[in-house]
Order: sequence, then C-alpha cells, then structure tokens
Amino acid sequence: MAFDGEVSRLHAQMERLGSEWVVADEGFSRNGTFVNGEKVVGRRRLRDGDVLRFGSTLVEFRDPSASPEDRTLAASSPTDRGPIPEGRRRVLVALCAPMLTGDGMKLPPSNIDIAEQLFISVDTVKSHMRALFEHFEIGDESRNVKRVMLAEQAIREGAVTAQDLTP
Repeated sequence: MAFDGEVSRLHAQMERLGSEWVVADEGFSRNGTFVNGEKVVGRRRLRDGDVLRFGSTLVEFRDPSASPEDRTLAASSPTDRGPIPEGRRRVLVALCAPMLTGDGMKLPPSNIDIAEQLFISVDTVKSHMRALFEHFEIGDESRNVKRVMLAEQAIREGAVTAQDLTP
C-alpha cells in the first residue's frame, strides 16, 4: 500500500555535509521537492524549522544541533476551544483549504494570498492570524512552521473540514 502516491521511489535525498544538512533533488521525481514552498533544484541547505514537501507529505526539518531540548510534545485529545468569530474563521478556512483539497499545493497560503482571496487587508489577516495562533495555543516557532501547525491542528480538531470549502 502506498503512503503518498505523489512521491517517487527515487524522490530526494537528505545528506549531512559537515555540520549542516542539505536536501538534494536531482530531477528524478515527477512532482519535485519543496522547501518552505520553494522548489528545490539540485541541492538546498536546510535550516532548523524548514518545512519540506514531498508530494503531499509535509516534513518539518529539525536540526539536532540547533537545540538540545526535546521538542516532542505529549499527545493530547482534541479539545473544544469554543467558537471562532466569523471573520477569523474565514481566514482559518482559507489557510487550511490547500491541505484539504487535492490541488497539489499543500502548504498554507501567505497572508497576501488570503487577503486577496477574501477581499480584506493584509493587516486584517495578520490580526486574525495572531488571534488564531493564540486560540489554538501555537507558540514560539518560525512563521512558516506556525502556519502549518495551525492548519494541521485546526483540521485535526475538526475546526475546519472539507465541508467548509463548499459555498
């Protein structure tokens, strides 16, 4: 049984070069490899917190030398966090939509993309995103990682479902 049909058998390779890690995609994969939404051509150096995409699978790179602390959190059951105001909820649905559809792009859209889609200002999107990070208790991570974590958690807890994408 295939885990992710969009990943080639010879897709990409991660290598340690000295004290750093790189991901190499030599063009053998049909769908490409992406780091923080940018396609990898050849090799790309990885930084702690980078989000890699192979097919529809997202992987957060954690450099073992970046922090000695264990970042794995204990599993928790989904919680009822209470209602999300309508404007904020529209931003959350827009953020999660690519991860719920089969359109090939699985990373959340940027604030600018959400603003254009919803016909609101970028500052309004930023304000809603800050409130959503707080609502879902998403803390001190890089911006790109926080966005992915928020979308994944909202979907996992059922705050956003595929049914929310239909008008």
